[in-house]
Amino acid sequence: MKFGIYSSIANPPRGEDLSRCVDEVIEEAQLAEQAGFDSCFFGEHHQDKDGFLPSPLIVCTAVAASTTKLRVGTSVILLP
Repeated sequence: MKFGIYSSIANPPRGEDLSRCVDEVIEEAQLAEQAGFDSCFFGEHHQDKDGFLPSPLIVCTAVAASTTKLRVGTSVILLP
């Protein structure tokens, strides 16, 4: 059996910017890998006030570059 996590990059009104949230997600993915999780997935959201992720492929790339064996993917990609 394999286990993964889903990370929704939400930035509730706590005064932090999106880059801080991305840094936290990268750290979360690294910790998940160390804990034995197999994968990490991200969704795509546009024009939300709480800063949900508009471009998951960029974050997937950053997470993949920061981990060694964690499988990274998207749960939703919107087509034009």
